[in-house]
Amino acid sequence: WFEKNFPNCYFVGITRDGYAVAEGIRRRVRLKGYQKKLYGEFYPLSLTARQWVDANSRLLSAKDKVKNYHQIAYEDLTNNPVTVLNDIFDFLQVSRPIMSFRNQCLSVNKNNKKIRNMNTASYSNMNALDFYKITCVIDKMQKDLNYPLRERGGND
Repeated sequence: WFEKNFPNCYFVGITRDGYAVAEGIRRRVRLKGYQKKLYGEFYPLSLTARQWVDANSRLLSAKDKVKNYHQIAYEDLTNNPVTVLNDIFDFLQVSRPIMSFRNQCLSVNKNNKKIRNMNTASYSNMNALDFYKITCVIDKMQKDLNYPLRERGGND
């Protein structure tokens, strides 16, 4: 549909470690109404992990159906944003702005933005049972996206 209606469109897919995403959804989403009655205050990790698998499954199946697709990892973007963003600008065939990255601060044309990888913080919010619950759901997709399976938190 997109390519038919927007023939020169470009897509950038972003992946992120499934453990960090599942924890982040659980932590940030406060349930109300029927969902709160069903699940309590937060979504269960098995459900947030399933959402991550479903989103990435759709991303991976759609990428083969479009002409202009470029995939990046959140971890690469947060650890080395200048290189990743330059790759995206090259993919889009647009000129690269002047950029630098120092002390977790990305500067683009004199505009500064703090960037840091929040995965370790997400891991620290979970215990071994949480990791197990997530692993039971994300195992295959985590491997397909070249992310490690975890029993507990660790550095990226």
